[in-house]
Amino acid sequence: MELDLTDMRKLPSEPYTRVMARVGVKLSTKLDLPASATVEEALQRLSDLDEPYDFLHLLAMALPTREAVWWACLAAGDLMQDPDLSATPSMIAAKGWVFNPDDQHRAAAQTAFEGADPNDNTRFCAMAAFYGDGTLGMGDLSREAAPPAAVSSAVLAQVMLTLGQSPHGLDSDLDLAIRRVIDIARGGNGRVSRGLLTEDQPDEQEMT
Repeated sequence: MELDLTDMRKLPSEPYTRVMARVGVKLSTKLDLPASATVEEALQRLSDLDEPYDFLHLLAMALPTREAVWWACLAAGDLMQDPDLSATPSMIAAKGWVFNPDDQHRAAAQTAFEGADPNDNTRFCAMAAFYGDGTLGMGDLSREAAPPAAVSSAVLAQVMLTLGQSPHGLDSDLDLAIRRVIDIARGGNGRVSRGLLTEDQPDEQEMT
């Protein structure tokens, strides 16, 4: 994969190994990098090795929570062919939490996720939003930490469910997912077209 990985200002400055240790997850690909290597350096190595799935996995762990949930929302929108992100209660609730990450919207995400049909393949974006503040819930549960990989795993699941589901095929879906998350990591809104980033500059106000 030949990708432009510059100016990914939403990513943490800490080493990629610390990001993975905090989440408690390892990549499938063994990277011959020093422990002090940055997330960007790890992503570049994964790109050089043509390991797109671990590339997506690392970004699911490294992105700030709201940006990661937004990525999941857009993936669900692809799945449902719904750019307005309103096709299911899970999509509506997760989008609402991204714009307003308060207890009210978190409760809506919990209701949507827990009430979703098992065949609702958009439920993972609501799951990611529900665990977005890092705890098991509200009230007394707010004192209990959520599993450290809860958000990143839900985000990755939502993205992976989208791959290969469009008429464009797996390769095109994978390319879109990669270009989208790079745009989000740069501070963009992830609204990119297939094959290239959109000419419109990202609008960070979409998540502020």
